[in-house]
Amino acid sequence: MAGCALAACALTGCAVPQPEDALDSGEPTGEKGDPVSTGTVEDAMKTTCVTSSVTPLSQQIIDEMRCLEPDALVEVPDAPNLTFAPNVFHYLDLPGKNALAKALASRPNQQMHVNSMFRTIAQQYLLYRWYQSGRCGIGLAAKPGASNHESGLAMDVQESGAWRTALGAKGFKWFGNADPVHYDFVGQGSHTLAGLDVKAFQRLWNANHPNDLISEDGSWGPATSSRLGKTPAKGFAKGASCSQPSSPQNPDPQNPDSNPPSNDWYKPGPSTTWQWQLSGTLDTSIDASVYDVDLFTTSDADLATLKAAGRKVICYFSAGSYEPYRPDAAQFSSQDLGKVMAGWPDEKWLDTRSANVRNIVRARLDLAKSRGCDGVEPDNVDGYANDTGLPLTAATQLDFNQFLATEAHARGLSVGLKNDTDQAGTLAPSFDWALNEECVKYDECSVYEGSFIAAGKAVFHAEYATASQLSSVCAVTKPLGLSTIVKHVALDAYRLTCP
Repeated sequence: MAGCALAACALTGCAVPQPEDALDSGEPTGEKGDPVSTGTVEDAMKTTCVTSSVTPLSQQIIDEMRCLEPDALVEVPDAPNLTFAPNVFHYLDLPGKNALAKALASRPNQQMHVNSMFRTIAQQYLLYRWYQSGRCGIGLAAKPGASNHESGLAMDVQESGAWRTALGAKGFKWFGNADPVHYDFVGQGSHTLAGLDVKAFQRLWNANHPNDLISEDGSWGPATSSRLGKTPAKGFAKGASCSQPSSPQNPDPQNPDSNPPSNDWYKPGPSTTWQWQLSGTLDTSIDASVYDVDLFTTSDADLATLKAAGRKVICYFSAGSYEPYRPDAAQFSSQDLGKVMAGWPDEKWLDTRSANVRNIVRARLDLAKSRGCDGVEPDNVDGYANDTGLPLTAATQLDFNQFLATEAHARGLSVGLKNDTDQAGTLAPSFDWALNEECVKYDECSVYEGSFIAAGKAVFHAEYATASQLSSVCAVTKPLGLSTIVKHVALDAYRLTCP
C-alpha cells in the first residue's frame, strides 16, 4: 500500500493504524528480475529489501492456493491501458478480475499503473519483519495472514484519484485518505481468500517435511511462523500438488498449533436440555445439561462451578457486531464498522470479510479455549440479511460462517449456527448444533427438521413469550425435537421449559 499513508495521517490528524490492522506502508518490489535470495526466507529478510527475493516460493504458494480453490486466484490479463510495477503478482479473485477488466474498458484512453496487487504470506512475512526490525523503510505492516493484499481483492493504483469513479462503479471500494492508492473489490461475488495463502504454505511444508507436520488450518501462529522463516527463498523441493491429501495427525506438545483437531469436540443431540443466561447474577443451580453464558463477563468461579457439576459450557460472543464495551473493542478499525444495529444503539455491524475482524474472532476463540468453554455461540452471523451499510452478500456470509466453524473446530470447540435460517440447510454439515430465537413467532422452526435434527444435532430454541403461551409454543417445537425454553428478552435467569 501507499507509503504516503502515514504522512497523510500526520498532516490530517487521523488515527494511525496499528500493525495488526490490514494497512501496510509501501511495498518495495524492486526491479524486474531482482536476484532471488540464496538462503532462507529469514536470510532474505536480513539481507534484502525487495519482496521479489522470495518470488519462487511465492509462486509455489499461489499454485497451491489454486489447487485448494481453482478459481481463487486468476491472472489479470494484459490490457493496453494497464501496467504493473516490477515483480507484482497480478492476481485477483475471479469476480474482481472481471470487474477490473470492465473498469479498464470503460476508459480505454486512461492509463492505470498498479503498484501492488496480490501478496503471499512469504512476502508479508518480509514486510512485517522489516517493520519489526526497522529495516527497508517500512513504517507499517500487517501481520502475515492479516493484510488485505492476501485476500485476492486488493490493489494499489498509482493514479488513484483519476480512477476512483470508474473503479467505484464496478464494485471497488476506495480505502480513503488513510491509504489513498488502495482499493478492495467488494462488488457482486466478492470472496475473501484470507488465510488461504497460510494454508497453502502449511500444506507445502507438510508435503516436504513429513516428520515435522504443522496444522493445515490457515491460521498464523508460532509453528507456522518458525517454519516459514527457515524455508528456502527459492522454494520447496516439492512444489504444489493438486492431489496432495491433508496431513495426518502429528502431536507436537512443543507447538500446540501444529496439532490437527481430533474431531472429538462436544456434539449435543436433539432435545438436549439447556439454560441461556447472559445478564444478571448467574444462577448455576438450574437442572440443564448445557449452560450458554457470556464469554467475557462470566466469572472463573461460575465457570468452575458449572464444570464441577458436569455441565457443558457454551460461551457467547458477538462475531458479527461491534460492542464498544468489550475489552478488545479498540482492536477494531473504523473500516470494519457498518451501521448501528436496529434495536441495539450501542452496537454496529461488522464487515465480516475483513482480515482484522477475523483475527479478532480468532483471538476470542483462543480465549474461549483457554477459559475451558466446551463450545461457542457466535452471534449476529446473518448480517447479509440486514441493513448493515456494508456490501455483505449471501456468499460472503457463507464464507464467514464456515470460517467460524473451521476455526472453532481447529481449537476443539463445539460451535453453533445462530439464526441465519435461510442458510441453515447449507451450513448444517459444518456446525454441531443450532440456536434459534423465536422460530415459532416467525414460522421458521421447520427449517431445522430436515437439516440439523435430521443429522442428529441439537437445536437450542428460545421464544420470548409469556407463561400462558408456553403450551402453544411447545406444541410446535416439541414434535420437531427442538430444545425449547421461554425466556425474557434480557436473557436473565428466568426460564420456562416444555412439559
